[in-house]
Amino acid sequence: MKPSTIKCALNILVLLLMHLANVLTLDVKRQNEHFTPDYNIYHNLTSIQSFIEKFCEDNKNFVHLVEPDTYVSKNGRKQYVLRIRNYLIGDDTKFVKILLSFGEHAREFLPVETMFYMLEKMMQSFRSGILDIDLNKIELYIIVISNPDGRFHVEKTKNYCWRGTSTGVDINRNFEWEFGGKGSSSDPLDEEYRGPKPFSEPETNIYRHLTELVQFDGFLSLHSGVKQIYIPYADSVSQRTRRLPDNIEEMRKLAQLLSTSTVHIYRYGGASILNGYTADGTVFDYMAGIRKIPFSYAIELWGTKDHKGPSCFDLFNPPNEKLKSVISEIYPMYVAFFNYILDWKNRTMQIHVQSQSVEVDGQIKQDDGSVLPYEPKSSRTKQLKRTEALQVEMPSITPGFILLCIVVIVTVVLGFTGKYPVCRRWYQRRRVVNLRALSSTLSFNLFST
Repeated sequence: MKPSTIKCALNILVLLLMHLANVLTLDVKRQNEHFTPDYNIYHNLTSIQSFIEKFCEDNKNFVHLVEPDTYVSKNGRKQYVLRIRNYLIGDDTKFVKILLSFGEHAREFLPVETMFYMLEKMMQSFRSGILDIDLNKIELYIIVISNPDGRFHVEKTKNYCWRGTSTGVDINRNFEWEFGGKGSSSDPLDEEYRGPKPFSEPETNIYRHLTELVQFDGFLSLHSGVKQIYIPYADSVSQRTRRLPDNIEEMRKLAQLLSTSTVHIYRYGGASILNGYTADGTVFDYMAGIRKIPFSYAIELWGTKDHKGPSCFDLFNPPNEKLKSVISEIYPMYVAFFNYILDWKNRTMQIHVQSQSVEVDGQIKQDDGSVLPYEPKSSRTKQLKRTEALQVEMPSITPGFILLCIVVIVTVVLGFTGKYPVCRRWYQRRRVVNLRALSSTLSFNLFST
């Protein structure tokens, strides 16, 4: 065997061993953690369930729990879904509808904690009359924890690097949007393992079902690990073809607003650009590309630049003693997101109403019953008759107008050629400029410009 062949084979073997080591280190094995969650501060699965049940009981006029047995994981654990709005004002179809997704990745505890803070803060502000989030106009659907099996695996094994479901599927690669591309993996040991086919996991069917029932105006997929806001699309095909969502300009405006809505500064932009890699089959691409939700983002809520070593929990979650301050700092981002979409919806509805306004009994009446200023019908009739009269008279003056134009044109031509019998040329003949000098002038002018 040639030395070059042996060298090539050894290089390939080294690369394979490095890949295997990377997979085993990051995706399977436990690490020596700098700190682990204190469940007197962080919530585990048991306290998550207790919180949800009590919150629903204390806020019956605002919070309904979607039938608990409707959405369950592969191992039968509940995926709690909250539906939040002011039920005292009836079923108003004009509510702005927003879907929030938490707990997709098992190791990311922080997003779920920000949800609890948001819920409590939202109800406190509503009762006080200070409407940070106006539940008279906004209806929220909240997937409390979409990957309960993965979370159970983390709590049981204390492997805080575990990302996927109980079988290792990354549900954020399991959606029917460019599924199977290079921005995911077919290796069951890889942390970005996509599963055998789109929606193969019960954990992802909840998204498909909810979006079949409700036409949402906004969607957020919440994560942690770095402070970044991702705009669709993240997949490899979109990166290659430069495909963008239909609502891209509005999405960029909102992303810019969110990036400075807290005391922290978040980078924002296309996911593959910010990350430097693609992600195929993601939920926020699915929501933007297939479900056509106008505002769909994935947001990494927290991260630290000085992380060192292979530990995982501190990469995705703040220390126990800092959790309360971190989640309170993030809350304004939710408020900004809800209020921007509410304002956008109002602007959109106004345009729609104006385009759908109809004339009734000589008045311009809109869908909401209001009447626009209008000109009296008799005046508009007279104006119409005047317009019709002008249209009738126009053909009678056209031949004379054309004849006049011909006379003027002939006069001008004869005058400039010097053949007009009455007068000489209307301009003084000028000396022709030397072509070489003219060329130099043009060149100078072009370069000086």
